[in-house]
Amino acid sequence: MTDVDAKFPLLQALGGWGVVRMIRSMIAGISHATVVGVSGAIIGSLVWGTASVPFIVASSVGFALGSWRWYQTATREALTQLQRYPRLIRHHMESNFPWQAEIQGRGMDFYTVTRFSSSWTLQSMLVATWLSAEPSLGDLRSRAESRIIEEDSFFYIFTTFTTEHHGFQHQNYRGDGCGFEAIKQLLAQSQPYKFILGARDTSTTQAAYDALHFDSSRHSLKVVPLELSNLKTVRSFAQHTLDTLGQDKLDYLFLNAAQNKGAEDKGPFGSKWCESYIVNHLSQHYLVHLLKDKIVESQSRVIFVSSGAVRNVPDISVLDKDLLGGAGTKDTTIYCETKFVQLLNAHWWRRQFQSSARVIAVSPGLIPGTGLGRHGTFKLTMDMPDAKSLPEGGSNLLRAFTISDFPTDEEQIFLTSWGDWWSKDVYANTLDEQLQAKWSPSKEQIEREEGLA
Repeated sequence: MTDVDAKFPLLQALGGWGVVRMIRSMIAGISHATVVGVSGAIIGSLVWGTASVPFIVASSVGFALGSWRWYQTATREALTQLQRYPRLIRHHMESNFPWQAEIQGRGMDFYTVTRFSSSWTLQSMLVATWLSAEPSLGDLRSRAESRIIEEDSFFYIFTTFTTEHHGFQHQNYRGDGCGFEAIKQLLAQSQPYKFILGARDTSTTQAAYDALHFDSSRHSLKVVPLELSNLKTVRSFAQHTLDTLGQDKLDYLFLNAAQNKGAEDKGPFGSKWCESYIVNHLSQHYLVHLLKDKIVESQSRVIFVSSGAVRNVPDISVLDKDLLGGAGTKDTTIYCETKFVQLLNAHWWRRQFQSSARVIAVSPGLIPGTGLGRHGTFKLTMDMPDAKSLPEGGSNLLRAFTISDFPTDEEQIFLTSWGDWWSKDVYANTLDEQLQAKWSPSKEQIEREEGLA
């Protein structure tokens, strides 16, 4: 304040105009005086044949009205800022009016809107104080705006995956999965993201992302332990991430876990179901149950990574038998059937959420070399028709994050690797609501049957 005071010692003595820039009041008054004065002169010339006296009278009235109107507006704004920033207003008022013993050394209970509204002298000092505090208030507004922009620019990408799908192999991480590629592409963007990732081997997962040398000042990435074949870890994983999110929104729930493994072995952890069914469907369904309230609160977009293999389930009646642990169902059949059930579940969640969340099923396309077929007998190669590269597969998945051109038919939820929406007749068998409900058990039923209750 002292550097400003020194520039206007005379004006300060005359009322503090140099300190608080009361020139604004003069500008408001002069502007109104000009408009009203000229109007008065024109009317006077037309009615009485003279313009001088009407101009003087009208401009004087205009100046008074303009100044008063400005003062009323300034008073309202000053009272608003007093309510928002009483400590800042007190600081500037004590600096601007050191000779006013009434306001010196007063506590915060003195600086109330009620008190300053009841006294015209306090109002006058408050307006002057508000003007002197404008640079500081502007700085506060800029900081608040920056925080809003920063908060709105972050998106929580909550993704789950298994070692089979993303190429975890003991101590050697092969970053060859479509999900890894999709996140890799997001990390290269200038748009800031916050990621919460679920992984079986957290140390090698973290090392793989660290090897990308992404801008950690822009993006944040947290890897949380998750074994999708064990629903107990799904529950702890969900609780851990809800604690991490706190009051923040969950913009995207990215469910891209998958494995291609036959049902020769008994179900893991005492489950009656085969491991691929639990990983490809049941664990993801259970996870959505656990995050349901946060999804609704956040108006999230729930993205199921699906496959064109859903078309290869000619007989639905065999699902109950084929998906059991120890059923001996081959890997090629298991994959198609578990992805079919997953799409049933995506439709079921779409109906549950209705307008509270957006549910999309998306296919990356035919992507050889992802590690998906590590346990299987069928190997994909780049010379196959419609085979796509890994970067293209990642981009195809990311399309589900940004697409806004949705079909009018709510049952059209399948986004293909070509970027269009599949016609419902392609996956007509998944539209049976009773079948959807059958393969979408309640949270309580899952916990009871899987020994979690």
